[in-house]
Amino acid sequence: MDVEMEQVEHAAPVPTKETSPAPETAPAAAPPNPDLETYNQRWQTVQADPQDFASWTSLLTIADRLDDIEKIRAAYDAFLAEYPLCYGYWKKYADAEVRHQDNDMAAHVYERGVAATPYSGDLWAHYAAFKKGLPDVAADDVRSIYERGLAYVGSDYNSQTFWDKYFAFEQEGGSTLHIASLYSRVLGCPVRDLDRYYTSFKNYIHPLAAAQIVQPNEYDAIRLRLESERAVEQAKTAEAAKAAAEAKAEVEAAKAAAEAKAKADADLVTPAVKAEPTAELPKVEGGAGAVEGTTDAEMELAVDEKHSDAAPAANGDVDQPMAEVKQEDTEMVPGTAPEADAAPAAPLDAPPEQPEDISKPESDSKAADDPAAADATITSHAGVAGAEPTEPPKTEPIVVTDEEIKQVWVRQQDELYEQTKQELLRRKPFEDAARRPYFHIKPLDGVQLFNWIRYLDYMEARGDHAATVTLYERCLVACANYPEFWQRYVRFLERTDPKASKPALERAVMGFCKRRPEIHLFAAHFDERHGDVDGARARYKQLLNSVAPRLLEAVTAAANFERRQGNLEAACHYLSELMSEEKSKESSRIYPFLAIHYAHFLRRNTGNLAGARKVLDDALQQCPGVRSLWEAAVHFEELVSGPEAVARALDLYDRCTVSPPEGAAAATAAGRCLPERDREELSARSVDFADMYGTIEQVKVVSARHSQRFMLPTTVTAEARAAATAKRVAEASAAAPAAKSARPDAAAAGSGPTPTVAVPPPPPMMPPAAAAGYYPPAPPAAAAAAYSSYYGYGQYQAAPQYPGYGAYPGYGY
Repeated sequence: MDVEMEQVEHAAPVPTKETSPAPETAPAAAPPNPDLETYNQRWQTVQADPQDFASWTSLLTIADRLDDIEKIRAAYDAFLAEYPLCYGYWKKYADAEVRHQDNDMAAHVYERGVAATPYSGDLWAHYAAFKKGLPDVAADDVRSIYERGLAYVGSDYNSQTFWDKYFAFEQEGGSTLHIASLYSRVLGCPVRDLDRYYTSFKNYIHPLAAAQIVQPNEYDAIRLRLESERAVEQAKTAEAAKAAAEAKAEVEAAKAAAEAKAKADADLVTPAVKAEPTAELPKVEGGAGAVEGTTDAEMELAVDEKHSDAAPAANGDVDQPMAEVKQEDTEMVPGTAPEADAAPAAPLDAPPEQPEDISKPESDSKAADDPAAADATITSHAGVAGAEPTEPPKTEPIVVTDEEIKQVWVRQQDELYEQTKQELLRRKPFEDAARRPYFHIKPLDGVQLFNWIRYLDYMEARGDHAATVTLYERCLVACANYPEFWQRYVRFLERTDPKASKPALERAVMGFCKRRPEIHLFAAHFDERHGDVDGARARYKQLLNSVAPRLLEAVTAAANFERRQGNLEAACHYLSELMSEEKSKESSRIYPFLAIHYAHFLRRNTGNLAGARKVLDDALQQCPGVRSLWEAAVHFEELVSGPEAVARALDLYDRCTVSPPEGAAAATAAGRCLPERDREELSARSVDFADMYGTIEQVKVVSARHSQRFMLPTTVTAEARAAATAKRVAEASAAAPAAKSARPDAAAAGSGPTPTVAVPPPPPMMPPAAAAGYYPPAPPAAAAAAYSSYYGYGQYQAAPQYPGYGAYPGYGY
């Protein structure tokens, strides 16, 4: 069995049908990406018309869908160069970079965005949130972004969202000093939610100490101020107490001295009064020797004088000094000596006598002999001692508590809140009327534009430069497409901050209004006014070559600029070049006005009257149907003056009022003749012109010509022609049925003589009364009425040119 199996295994294989291997199939071509094709189409569209906002947004949407970072960057860079104030697209751009794991490029995009539109609080908030989400980021880095944003949008009326995000960030960190500082700053900004922030501020600081909410430098400043104030108060209090004590001592001393004097005087007078009944004389100091030589009459006289002198003292007269009383006492009795002379001699063993103090009151010398005088002297000394100043009380150390510092700081914040609240109430009507404070390509309505003007007027009147600049920047976000607001901003900065005016102007010229001719003309005038002649000339060339070629206002402005620089050749070149281009056109609306301007330019600046007349004549030949051109030619001759000028002016009147040979209607329709009404008014004006400036012969010729051409006013002749035309049409329509119903024998009569053709009757004459109602004023009055618009050459309403972002039509002719 095994052998059989082995034979089977070694048997030759059974032949099979050979099969070739299948060839490898090439990979099928990828189907075309419709998004990529649409991207390319949109790219070509926006390159051809950068102001097509819808195509831009479609391009960005497709670029995000393709998810090709290079195409995304190309699309967003090109779009944001045109519309840098669209802050939402800056965030989309940064988000695309984050999706492709490039945080550094995302941060760079945010930096570009906040530089392009720094007054966008939302973009600053997005930037801070992006920074906060980065790994290993420091809190100070995030805080620096918030601080940079507050410098621009902190005082914005609608900045509450940005403030809330900053508060939330600080509350996560738990820094009470930072949070309290934020509250202090927001209370000084007239934001919409000021009351909400004030209430939150009160609730937040209530449980906290002053050291937790007041910055250290501010804390020390408040403490030092309180200590200084209290030191001043203590000094004032001590000084007042000292002055009061001194005053009281002086009063008591004076009172004691007066009482002592009165008592001493009373004691001196009392013995003499008591001696009167017994006719005894008072004790006289000086001893017996002093009285021996005195007669009785002299003694009685002395007693009487003593009574009369002592009476005032006894009645309370304390004004007399005690020294005088003593002298009177000693002089009462002639021959007596002072008490000091009568004093007994000192014993031999007594100590040497001290020199007498001359300032010692005399009452002290009496104190040894008279007990009453001694009592008075003691009382007087006590009063004088009381008058001496006492030592000031010791001042207690000044201590300022933490709660007192907090109360002062909170009181400061309350005052700040009240001031800001008043300012917010004044601004609120303007802020509420600005319904669209952000940028958009659509134009603003007139109400919002006028509101911004009034708001700027209010801020300029307040005189706060920083706040006014901030409002201008906010205004120029919503009104970025309006050159008038940029021009006003530059003029404001010229008055208040001249160095900042040129950068602001460049932002308008190179960015937001780069396609608006008005801002380029304003910039050229700005450079010329500040002495930059070369810069102004370069702006005119850029305007005429790139921004608005062949713009009439730009050409005339450039010519006037060269005239002011004394370069008449260049000025004439600007005007003549454009005039040649417009002259080659069949129906140019600019050519008549340009010819008028160039003719007067030559007359005023070069004196080339022949050249100026040739310019006007060429224009009249090419545009004979433009009334203002004929008026300008006549006015040119009036300015030149002289007899020849009068003749030339009357010739011009003749040429413009003559009837064209091919018929007025056809010539007027073709633009080769003035309308009949204009020719009549100019003919009437020629009569007055000849009367004012011409000779009598010229007046005769002009009057006859006017009467021949316009014997009846055009209103009457036009009515008559209309009536005649209507009658002919009616007669023709009435005769048509009669021809169809002719008798058969009329054909036989056809061989006879041809009937006479009936001539239509003349138009019916209007009654005089009816015709009078159609007559216009007399020729002089009509001429006067025509003169009212004589100098209005600029009657060419040109189509607007180069609107900015589809929002605002520019100047054009």
